[in-house]
Amino acid sequence: MKNLAVATFLTLFSSVSLSAVITTNDRNEFNLTKQEFAYDMSRTTSPFTSLSGEITVDQAFGHPNWYGEWSSLLDGYEYVVNDYENINIDFQTDQTAFGIDFVDDSVFSEFSFELLNDGASVGSFAYDSNVYDTKIFLGFYSDVAFDRIQIRERSAQNTNEIFQFYTATHAVPTPATLALFALGLAFMGFKRKTT
Repeated sequence: MKNLAVATFLTLFSSVSLSAVITTNDRNEFNLTKQEFAYDMSRTTSPFTSLSGEITVDQAFGHPNWYGEWSSLLDGYEYVVNDYENINIDFQTDQTAFGIDFVDDSVFSEFSFELLNDGASVGSFAYDSNVYDTKIFLGFYSDVAFDRIQIRERSAQNTNEIFQFYTATHAVPTPATLALFALGLAFMGFKRKTT
């Protein structure tokens, strides 16, 4: 019984300190809730808070952004930023998954995504868009909860990218969680053989 408690502790402790961010283009892996905002095509520099109050989207460096009908490729209204798309997304509650519908106007763009919790990085990944005028879904989930996403456009020209945001849940355990659980079970088996 002591070995089981030690293995369980190690598995739980390890899952808190490690983070795996998994990205996918398969929207069927998620339960998605679209985050809508108040219609505003005034090209403001103010942040947008979703009607649900769950997320606040802010153009990080003061470029104009708006929310309204922009692209026929996405259903409903879209969030659009002029110039470089450097966006902060803050969450009212901790998240472990998120989804984005995305359209790139015309120029190859490179994005970095950093997931944070209380200001500390819990994971990051890069995404390069090289398909134009096409609806793309990008979903991701993490072993560690996050309360902010920082999206930074690393290279592009002055073009528009169009976004729709989704809070999400992911039902399948992440690979790192499964690996840590398997490690805990292996440790229990090893300890049992040595006693």
